[in-house]
Amino acid sequence: MIKKKIGSKNNFRNKLPNYNPRYNFDNFIVGDNNNFAWNAAKRVSMFSQTIFNPLFIYGETGLGKTHLIQAIAHEAKRTWKKSNIEYLSCEELLNLYIGAVQNDKISDFRNRFKKVDMVLIDDIQSLAAKTKTLKEFLYIFKVLYNSNKQIVLTSDKSPSKIEYFSTNLISYFEHRLIAEIKPPTFETRLTILKNKRKSLGIKINIKILSFIADKISSNVRRLEEALIRLSAYSSITGREITMHRAKYQLYPFIKQEEKTNTSIDLIQKKVAEYYDLNVNDLTLSNSNKRITYPQMVAIYLSKEMTYASLSEIGKTFRSTSNKTIIKSINKIRKERANAFKIDNLISEIILS
Repeated sequence: MIKKKIGSKNNFRNKLPNYNPRYNFDNFIVGDNNNFAWNAAKRVSMFSQTIFNPLFIYGETGLGKTHLIQAIAHEAKRTWKKSNIEYLSCEELLNLYIGAVQNDKISDFRNRFKKVDMVLIDDIQSLAAKTKTLKEFLYIFKVLYNSNKQIVLTSDKSPSKIEYFSTNLISYFEHRLIAEIKPPTFETRLTILKNKRKSLGIKINIKILSFIADKISSNVRRLEEALIRLSAYSSITGREITMHRAKYQLYPFIKQEEKTNTSIDLIQKKVAEYYDLNVNDLTLSNSNKRITYPQMVAIYLSKEMTYASLSEIGKTFRSTSNKTIIKSINKIRKERANAFKIDNLISEIILS
């Protein structure tokens, strides 16, 4: 229940570029992956300020964090029309702070937040490396928290895994409410697609929806974009969406999904099995071609099939030099372009 008087100033900034009025609780698909986060968000939108303050929602990109935090703002404003709610992306918070510093108006910056009943900041992890802004945020956070003002934050990582976050700030989160949003189950993905099909008004059979739900599993945003792609194709060409056409049109989405779901550990395991080696062999310096060549193949695949940086790949393969990593990638890439044998070998590893 409400434990404080709600401010009288109507200050809901629904004209912000990233505020989407369609992001509400009614069209947020709830499943086992996000049920706890949804319920916590719903309680917070009612200003139930007990153990729910601050509320920290985290999960990987495209799982619905922005939808959920904006749903809180939307519902809170609808229920408490005279409440003073401040919703900002982390980028907007940074821009406000920079502007305040440049114009010597830090006191105005602080006062802006002192007047709110609820403050919601999206993608707070982007603040981690901004030392001065982070220090200012910590000051504002403490003022709001001690004044029993509702705070909601989202991030792509849990508080303890956000580099540069102070121990002091992390302790606030870890002793309050942290809600994780995980990738949706097949059933939830299928429900999302059915709802999107209805909102788009397109004709597409359940088998194709099931195919999409099966192939795109890590990201809700990518799932919806895939269906929008098929809707656009059908609208432009006037053609029916068959399974064959769906597979062809969604090939880039499926390849991107495969890359997202592939880890360097999995690649090392596949390559080691193919060449009858131990996984540890691929991470040791060795002049034996029986080991160095498979190692180069594994490094090449790590670059092609994951989003890992060169330094991350080098660290995994215990190489101190990006030059060595690049040399391995270029060698296998060249061989693959000029010889069917290596191309077939790599395809076999990928498909095994």
